[in-house]
Order: sequence, then C-alpha cells, then structure tokens
Amino acid sequence: MTVPPVALHCPTEGDGPAVLLIHGLGASHQDWRDVAPLLAPHYQVLTPDLRGYGESPRGPGPYRPDVMANDVLALLEARDIHQAHVVGHSMGGAVAVELALRAPDRVQTLTIANSVPAFRPTRLREWFEVGLRLATMSVLGPRRLGKIMGRRMFPKPEQEALRRFIEARAAANQRRVYLSSLMALTQWSAMERLHELVMPVAILASGNDYFAVEDMRRYAEWVPDGHFYCFPDARHGVPLEAGPEMAGCLQRFFEGSEQGGPRHV
Repeated sequence: MTVPPVALHCPTEGDGPAVLLIHGLGASHQDWRDVAPLLAPHYQVLTPDLRGYGESPRGPGPYRPDVMANDVLALLEARDIHQAHVVGHSMGGAVAVELALRAPDRVQTLTIANSVPAFRPTRLREWFEVGLRLATMSVLGPRRLGKIMGRRMFPKPEQEALRRFIEARAAANQRRVYLSSLMALTQWSAMERLHELVMPVAILASGNDYFAVEDMRRYAEWVPDGHFYCFPDARHGVPLEAGPEMAGCLQRFFEGSEQGGPRHV
C-alpha cells in the first residue's frame, strides 16, 4: 500500500548546491546545529524533521525508512531541487540509502554517518541496543530514555550541556512514533542492493560507537565508489560531538565530487 507523503518541516539556510542533512532515530533538525551553519556559506542546507519528529506532522505511519525517504523526495520535488548532496546519520543513513536507491539521479553524493547497511540485529550487542530502547521507551518513556542515551553518548564531565540537550529533545518524542520507527528499522536491510549505489559514497565511523569501525569500513568497500573516514575519539553522536570536523569532511567530499577530482573525506 502506498503511503501518502507528509509535508516536512525543513529549516533551510545558505545558497548554492543543495545539501540535505537527515537526522537519526528520536532526533530532529536540531542535531545539525553545529554542522549546517558551517556549510551554509557555500551550500543551500536543508535539515528536515522526519515524519513524526521535531516539528513535522506525525502522519498515519508506518514509520519505515522507505516511507520517510518518500517524504524527503516529495520535499525535494516541492522545492524544485533536482540534485543534492545527501547525508544521513544513524537511522537517517537508512533513509538516505532508500532515497538514493529510489531516485539515484537526485543524489549527487551520499554520506552515511554512524549507520550500517542492515539494522536487523544478529549479535548479542545489537539485540541489547534494541532491547534497551524498547524496554526503556515502553516502560519509562521518552525523557528517561533520553537521559540514558545522553549519558551513553556523551559521558565526559564537560559534555553536561549535550546530555541536557539530548534529554530535552527526547522528551518531545511520541512513544508510538519512536517504537514504530525502531521496530521498522530492525527489519531494514539494503545489503542486496548496495551495488546499486553508484554515486560517490562516504562512510563516516566513530572509534567509540556501538557500530564497529571494521563493519563501517567494510560498508565503504561494499559500495562501488566508497570512501571511509573515522572520528577516532567520538561516539554515536558525531554531528553534535564533532560538528566542525564533520562539516570539514563533508565539504572536502562535496568539493571533490563537484570538481570531478579526488574525493577526499
């Protein structure tokens, strides 16, 4: 059954080639607050809230990556944007891949940060990550989950402001939307379609993420034109923890693609 797209809330800044930044599970456009302003002097930067998150309407669901990708595609069409550099973080990586598979001509480059080509849990650690989120959100609710995730992503004493930000942002989440998104994500895989990602693809990993660096490195090897970069000291929240460094990586990658030269990340 075809799910009608919803009109996404999408802050936009800057002018030039389009850059689309897609947030992760339980997040919003605010996660790009340290990345978007650094790209805006050179690009038109779009930071949509996905269906059910931030200031976008919930819509009827389901909250699958392919449904969210259709919403993003409708946004590009409404803005008359024919091609964009597409960046997805965590769950946003799955949405970005679905967009690239569905409308490859729209995606000039694809960047996947802290994300994997299949979210179906197969290892004990992966089942733990899913179970923690399911149990905490179901029993204790979004604010408590945000408090736990904030401590895990930003454990350093000097990161207290980031922990408070994650808790406040999570408190705004709808329990139904989050759980539906999470369950849909655990069924998602693009492993058999990776050869179709013929555009330049950058895979950005973190040294202390719960996604293993070697798994992310293999991701870059599995796509036809893959490039890999690791933030060695970061955890899962790279856009917030290492925003300026991430923005620099993205700009180098975009410029190499636009100029037809080496695409350094």
